[in-house]
Amino acid sequence: MFRVRVPDEVFDPYEEYEHLPTFISIRLHHGGIFSKGRSRKYLNGTVTYVDLIDSDLLSCHELVCITQKLGYPDEQKRFFHFVRPDSDLQFGLQALGNDTDIRVLLEYVPECKLFDVYTEHWETRLDTYLKSPMSSKVRIEQLPDEETPAPKKKSKRKLYLEWHEETPASEDVEHSGKDVEHVENVEVTENVEVTEVTGKDEETPAHVEVTPAHVEIPESMMNEFDPFFGINFDDDFDQPGRGMDDQPGRGMDDQVRGMNDEADRGMDEQPGRGMDDQARGMEDEVDDGMDYEVDDGTEDEPGMEDEVDGKEDEVDSGMVDEGNIIQDAVDVDVDMSNFNWTFVDGDIDGPVNLENFESASDSEETLESLRRKKLRQVRRQKQKEQPTSVNFFVGQSFGSKAEVKRLVKLHAVETRRNIVILRNDKGKEVASEETCPWVLHVSPVKKEETWMVKTYTDTHKCLQTRSVNACTASFLADHIVQTIAPNPEIPIRAVKEQLERKYAVSVSRVKSFRAKSMALNKLRGDYAQQYGLLRRYLLEVKRTNPDTTVKLDVEATIDPSSPTRQFKRVYICLGPLKQGFKACQRDLLGLDGCFMKGPYPGQILTAVGVNPNHGTYPLAYAVVEAETKSSWAWFLECLGDDLGLQRNSNFTFISDRQKGIVPAITQVFPSAEHRYCLRHIEENMKLRFKGKAFKEHLWKCAAASTVPMFNKAMDELKAFNGSFHGWLRQIPPKHWSKAYFTGRCHCDIVLNNICEVFNAQLVNGRDKPIITALEYIRQYLMKKIVNVQKVIATHHGPLTPAATKTLDKIKVEAVDYDIIWNGGIEYEVSGPWQDQVIVNVQNKTCSCRHWELTGMPCKHAVATIWYMAMNGEGAGLPESWAHECYWLSTWKKVYDFKLSPINGPKLWPENDSPTTLTPPKHHIQVGRPKKKRLRTTDHASQSVVKGSKISKAGTSVTCAKCHNKGHNSRTCKGI
Repeated sequence: MFRVRVPDEVFDPYEEYEHLPTFISIRLHHGGIFSKGRSRKYLNGTVTYVDLIDSDLLSCHELVCITQKLGYPDEQKRFFHFVRPDSDLQFGLQALGNDTDIRVLLEYVPECKLFDVYTEHWETRLDTYLKSPMSSKVRIEQLPDEETPAPKKKSKRKLYLEWHEETPASEDVEHSGKDVEHVENVEVTENVEVTEVTGKDEETPAHVEVTPAHVEIPESMMNEFDPFFGINFDDDFDQPGRGMDDQPGRGMDDQVRGMNDEADRGMDEQPGRGMDDQARGMEDEVDDGMDYEVDDGTEDEPGMEDEVDGKEDEVDSGMVDEGNIIQDAVDVDVDMSNFNWTFVDGDIDGPVNLENFESASDSEETLESLRRKKLRQVRRQKQKEQPTSVNFFVGQSFGSKAEVKRLVKLHAVETRRNIVILRNDKGKEVASEETCPWVLHVSPVKKEETWMVKTYTDTHKCLQTRSVNACTASFLADHIVQTIAPNPEIPIRAVKEQLERKYAVSVSRVKSFRAKSMALNKLRGDYAQQYGLLRRYLLEVKRTNPDTTVKLDVEATIDPSSPTRQFKRVYICLGPLKQGFKACQRDLLGLDGCFMKGPYPGQILTAVGVNPNHGTYPLAYAVVEAETKSSWAWFLECLGDDLGLQRNSNFTFISDRQKGIVPAITQVFPSAEHRYCLRHIEENMKLRFKGKAFKEHLWKCAAASTVPMFNKAMDELKAFNGSFHGWLRQIPPKHWSKAYFTGRCHCDIVLNNICEVFNAQLVNGRDKPIITALEYIRQYLMKKIVNVQKVIATHHGPLTPAATKTLDKIKVEAVDYDIIWNGGIEYEVSGPWQDQVIVNVQNKTCSCRHWELTGMPCKHAVATIWYMAMNGEGAGLPESWAHECYWLSTWKKVYDFKLSPINGPKLWPENDSPTTLTPPKHHIQVGRPKKKRLRTTDHASQSVVKGSKISKAGTSVTCAKCHNKGHNSRTCKGI
């Protein structure tokens, strides 16, 4: 099957063969000759493109058929060569003379779809036929019908080889009709001539005498020539014989197998052949009809002439295990000197000798071999040029019934016809059309796991249609997976247009949406199916990352003997993150939650810390059913177990006051410091008190680091607006003002943006199935650690970059302060605006409390440190007074704990649990699900300005006549 491309036709093999992995095209160079000299060129030739060539059925005979279709006579001798895709015409030209050469070409099919093939006519100027992986070559010749000899009766004639040594004193080595098992110290002349002696008497053996003859061989080949190619004389496996192409030596059995190929070419028409090719005539049976048979001293077994045909039939059928195929030494160049194959289960002790695993001879199944040969001939005759990629023919075999149905559907869509499967059972598969003679009958072969086409009529008389029943959403999903994989966000309209353009059928928007959803499920995994694999995934995460905490909670069941359990919650705290958080030396965690999308909605709870560079450091995450007091309490208990926190621990949390989190922290950690995010307090404030003045007063109260400063700010707020003062007083200041914060966590943040930043990175993973979503988070964390390490490697100094920048600003403000020492450990520091405080260098505290809250020396402390250095007290640099959590060495230590990668699902450990995990309960949310998160007032005001004016979008219009809102004076109805 092939098609000669029309001139100027546009045909891209890589695009057309996207769903046909075995199809290739050939750029055939014919009618010319190769130039002589160092720079090889093909002169006076013509280029023709041949498409739709199935590489599984490619053979030398197919190349001859192609050239015959181009008009070349049958009696013309033709030699074919191809250029390796990774080389050029000068160094990458290889012969195409037999099936071994074809297999060399097929190795490039997965990466290359267009091959350059060069043709020589009548004779060849190249030596590529002598440098093939096999020493036996076949020259393709089409003999005229009138010259074909009539079949003759086979007569067994023994072949006698007389090997003459080059030195006169040597003795001849004679080979009779017995097998030669061992030969020692034999030398053979390099130039030999084979003379065939025929006899009429059937009982009288014919002899072939090998005598020295003068044959000119290029000097370049003399160094590579080995007359004993592939024959091992002294059992020295450490020095295997090498041939002209450095291929491992072939044994005598492999050399005898090539005689069928040798018959087509003729032994006298191959220049420069060595004794290794001619010695194949030993112990052979010569047939006057050019059929060579092996005589091993036993009775003649019918079917031996089909041995090679049977092997070709196995290749043509495509039923080859590419991952476990065992090839001869002539096909691949493999170093077997250190090979040691042992069974893991201990069934065989010691290395296994591969020579004991030889395949059975096809001669044992004579009838089957003949039948396969005839079927192969029928398949070649029935293959026709068709415009579709699915070509049925009588004798075609399939591995399963599902494959047949898939190809029938594909044929129906590509031909745009409604094909109906009339009978579908275990015995046969019949596809046909009601008003059309087209019919396909496929049934299984007895005693084999093979389905074969028994009847096929390829004539269509029905009209084509754009509404094909076989074009279902599942069919389309299988064919757009590769399109969806690199671009999951491709619009539905683009999917619809692509499918209609490819198959020329009608595809609705709903069907396109369903096809895309099915394709995404195949790529990401089914939502419900992934819950069944969740336990195995968690075991793999724990195995690869030591000290990892994984907790899985299921719904309570009434029947304890039930084989299923319903998923409820899962908590993950990776071991390296746990150790890295402890190395941060900051007892602060931000708590937040974000919703999950998809058919099983829930909430992702996260706990994020602050690293030494004022960046985020995620610690743990969990998937729960909803943000409730119960789920938050469970999450906090898991955190407490990982961090070793007790009920009375003085830990610091900051949150947005989500539903249930405030009572949960009070219940689990009543002694903990719980900060409220000031930004969310501000958003609640804007619902009643709008304006920049309210925001400034709020932030002034929150930034006050001492209680007197806080009270003064609150008094100013009360004088500004008493209602707002009363509203703010309802929120305890210990949750939002720095004046009431403790300095245990060495951080004075009042915003929970550390969680907001982390949740923003999870947006693209929250709509995926459960395992895919968890893997999205894990891979993000693994990549983040690597990226931070790259940043750390570019910085040098005692402090982290962010801490250095903060301290530089403090140094600028510290210049304006004066210092008075009391002679002990305290200093009086005074500056502008009546700013006067006391600094205690021993306790590292200041009256302003900034040093105590952050661990970073404040402006008063920096001025004191400079004063101490000027007086020779050995204070050192201000950087040395910063807390250890700001050191660059601490930053490096935090990110020395790396996450380990995990294996794919096929390598996950098996789960020992007797129950199967099922998806969680589905709670239908009230109202239409929202696609976007709620925008704050600040976000809404960013799009208000249009050009140089302020837009009135989002404002209420007041009528000038009736003074009512919702309309203006032009539309006022006077009511």
